[in-house]
Amino acid sequence: SYKTVKFNPIYGGFDMYLADKPNTYLGYPGESVTIRSGDGSHFRADSGIYLDNLILSHFTNVAIMLWGGHNYHTIRRCTFKNVSATERVNNNFGFIYATSAPGKPGFYSVIQDNNFGNFTGASAIGSLYHMSKLLIEDNYIQDTGGYGLSGINCGISAKQNIEQLTVRHNKIIMSSGFIFGGGNGAMHNSIGWDICFNYFENTSGGTAHDFNSYN
Repeated sequence: SYKTVKFNPIYGGFDMYLADKPNTYLGYPGESVTIRSGDGSHFRADSGIYLDNLILSHFTNVAIMLWGGHNYHTIRRCTFKNVSATERVNNNFGFIYATSAPGKPGFYSVIQDNNFGNFTGASAIGSLYHMSKLLIEDNYIQDTGGYGLSGINCGISAKQNIEQLTVRHNKIIMSSGFIFGGGNGAMHNSIGWDICFNYFENTSGGTAHDFNSYN
C-alpha cells in the first residue's frame, strides 16, 4: 500500500507533481497495489502517464490531474473508489480531471477497462477539457455516492473542446445525477463523438444528458 504526498503543488496546493516527464505505475499480475491519498494530495501529470492494474482510493476532490495538453495518457485495468468533494462549488471534482490551455489539446489518451465507484459530489471520469482522439472503453461505473457538498454527480463529464471522442462498450449505472452531465456540464464546443455499444441506466429516473443552449 502506498500514499500520495504533496510535492511541488500548484493546483489548490495539494499536488503530488510527477514532473514534466513520462511516468509509469504498474501492478504486476497477481499483485494488489493500493495507492491512497495522503494529506489530501493527488497526482498531477504534466506529461504522459501510464497506470495499469492499480487500486486508487480515498481521495479528496481529485485523484489524478492530467495537465497541460500532453499526449498518450493511458489509464487501464484500475479500480477507483471513494473520492469526495469538500467544497460547495462546481470545481471539476472527480477521479480523473484533464485540462490544458485553450488551443493546446492533448491527443491519443486511453481510459479503458477500469472500475469506478463512490464518487460523492464528483464525476467518475472528468471533468475533461481540450482533448482530441480520446478513447473511453470497457469501463464500469456504479455506486455513485450522491451529490455531496458540490451538487455534482456525473458518470462521464466531457465538458468542452473535446474532439474525436469514442465512448464504447462501457457500463454506467447512475443512482443520481447524469450519465453525461447536465446543463453546461458536457459537450460544449465539441465535435466528432462516437458513442456506441454502451449500457446506460439511470435508476433515479433521470436522464443521460440535459441539453441546453450551450450544446
